[in-house]
Amino acid sequence: MDALDRVAGFLEQRLQLMDAPGAVVAITDRERTLGVRAIGLSDAFAKTQMRDGDRLHLGSIGKSFAAFVAMQLKDAGKLDLDAPVTDYVPWFEVRSRYEPITTNHLLSHTSGLGTGRDFTGDTVADLWRFRDYETGFAPGEHEHYSNDGYKLVGLILESAGGSHVADLIREGIFRPLGMTQSIARVTPDTEPEMVPGYGRPHWDRPTHPSQPLVQAPHVSSDTADGSIVSSAGDVCMFLRLLLNEGGELIRPESAALMSSPKIDTDEWAGWSTHYGYGLYLGEREGHSLLGHTGSMPGYLAAMVGDRTDGTGVVVLLNGGSERDEGARNETVLFALDSLRGLDAGSPRPPDPTAVPNAAEYAGKYQGDGVDFDLSAESGKLLMRIGGETVALEPRDDDAFYALHPSLELHYLRFGRDEQGEVVEAFHGGDWFPNERYKGPREFPHPEEWDALSGHYTAHNPMYPGFRIFVRKGLLFADMYSEDWPLKQLPDGRFHAGEEDWSPRRIEFDMFVDGKPARAILDGAPYYRSFVP
Repeated sequence: MDALDRVAGFLEQRLQLMDAPGAVVAITDRERTLGVRAIGLSDAFAKTQMRDGDRLHLGSIGKSFAAFVAMQLKDAGKLDLDAPVTDYVPWFEVRSRYEPITTNHLLSHTSGLGTGRDFTGDTVADLWRFRDYETGFAPGEHEHYSNDGYKLVGLILESAGGSHVADLIREGIFRPLGMTQSIARVTPDTEPEMVPGYGRPHWDRPTHPSQPLVQAPHVSSDTADGSIVSSAGDVCMFLRLLLNEGGELIRPESAALMSSPKIDTDEWAGWSTHYGYGLYLGEREGHSLLGHTGSMPGYLAAMVGDRTDGTGVVVLLNGGSERDEGARNETVLFALDSLRGLDAGSPRPPDPTAVPNAAEYAGKYQGDGVDFDLSAESGKLLMRIGGETVALEPRDDDAFYALHPSLELHYLRFGRDEQGEVVEAFHGGDWFPNERYKGPREFPHPEEWDALSGHYTAHNPMYPGFRIFVRKGLLFADMYSEDWPLKQLPDGRFHAGEEDWSPRRIEFDMFVDGKPARAILDGAPYYRSFVP
């Protein structure tokens, strides 16, 4: 099929720049799977070719399955979406000044609960710690993506449905659809049935293709926030179910409820602006889209359907990082355009060093013991540092990767003045003003913050750690790919992030000689590392 050939070629070109050795892409309409194509390697070391039916981890696409089961239980009169969570999970407690949290809030990520950073493998243990934390906002007021919120959904489904959530998904979705290649509980015993996942060896910094591939650690999971392993063909069956408004498995009004906007979100994957129940929703060029993306250590996935045309695409990769999400999302949009018969452009990958607005960053930057010059040349942003020349690679707004030993732990970020001119650069706690900078040069901060600075890590494959540092008189946490400003609260904890309403919190304890040995992010413990 011409469309599938173009999409496969598009993705194959991008694999060369990604942290994934292989991928499977599938396209469907409302009636049947139109084609599946395997690309690259399933085993990067044995050089085994990926196959159409290979099974990979779906990550957070599992939330869509959990939400669908919730609709089934609602239809059966077993689940009241507007009842307090404690009607189904009586032991659950969270500090809150607001009205009770309901399943409706959990399904739409509007509960006010934190993201969830711990990864114990046990839902009860992960949720018990909320007794020590407060919600960030009134339920329904904002969208804050919460893995722990969906773990709680799983307990609610089990209480209402009388079976483990993995069994409810298997009996309510897999079996009636004939999804014989799908697993809803990942254990060491199921690992041989999966394609191994891959990543880069340095989990404490942004990734780059120059780093070698290593096999990602196995993660056992049976929680409702994402524990499904499946093939691209099987996922197409579920996507068709969504495109056909639930088919015979839920009532039409429940399908409409699941796929109607509950809250606005930031633009996601180039098309989504809303969240429903376990689904991202949006409009693109007059077409209504729904779907979800997912990631796990060693895997990236996407499932997106065009409700207007009745077509859809599934992309599964056995690798990936925050950098590779862009290529995955580009592939989805390219596939949808190809299915519409549009000229979706060239399958050739973009130049990772192309910077259209490179001239905005040009100048001489000087910091503590480190100077560098930036110049715009032939559509690239070139850095000259220590006798070397490096082409910066854009990763986010005003954020770049610099392939230089002194600049690999953080993105190189840039700051602008009130007129929008680039006047400074940052690398972690290091500050580099340029000749256009006109502001102050000294920035006092509480002396005790210096003792908080450091690298905190955990044996956590999803969220391995973060660095704390002081920059220009402010305290920051860097999660290896994004900087969070920290604001100290009256109780001594720190609020993390730009949004005042965010429930994200960091606290420090185990102080010895004035220096903490542990930092706790949203209830998950991280310990000070000797690694800078």
